[in-house]
Amino acid sequence: MKILVIASGRSGSSQLIRLMGSLFNLKIINEPFNYDFHDNIVDDPNIKDFNFRKLKNNIIVKCIPSRTHWPFHPKPTTPVQTQNKMRISFFTEFSKAFDKVFIMDRDNTAKQFFSVMHAHKHNTWGGEYEFKPCTIDLEDYSWMEDFFNIKNEISILKEKINKSVELTYEYLFHPNKEISKFEFNKITEVNDKDFNQIYNNWLNPKHKCNISFG
Repeated sequence: MKILVIASGRSGSSQLIRLMGSLFNLKIINEPFNYDFHDNIVDDPNIKDFNFRKLKNNIIVKCIPSRTHWPFHPKPTTPVQTQNKMRISFFTEFSKAFDKVFIMDRDNTAKQFFSVMHAHKHNTWGGEYEFKPCTIDLEDYSWMEDFFNIKNEISILKEKINKSVELTYEYLFHPNKEISKFEFNKITEVNDKDFNQIYNNWLNPKHKCNISFG
């Protein structure tokens, strides 16, 4: 089985791929096109062994369609709109190599935007953390532009990738277990006993990385 997760930032997608990797016994390939992350932060053999042109079986791949998180980088003189269309085309074609495609997003754009900017400012991309004061300056424009561009491309990819299944952060990680189960059933259906274990171990909001902001 090959699964692709396309997500916006700070949408719970890292927890999602850990859950699905465990549930389906899949090798996790987390943001393979985020070259800065893998060159400077992690030494992941799964990434080093990854070839997007020749995918191996039994993997789950997560991608965020950021302007720099794809394997092709047009010339700087290429118009931004052209680059966006090229990136959307790449992910649309890339998705065809997978058995299942899930697109993960977050409805509350305000909280998501704040979380993304906080991560840029304080390097809180993973693990438990508390929010700190966060100011936004004009020099942060490229981060802000990228955030809204990703949200836009996620919306387009939902339409372009016919077999994609949409998942929403607020529903999957909902404090009401029944609402969470309804969303989880888009991934796979399990009995109540098994879902209770999944919810308690993975989906309960108590597992959210931050501990001081809902």
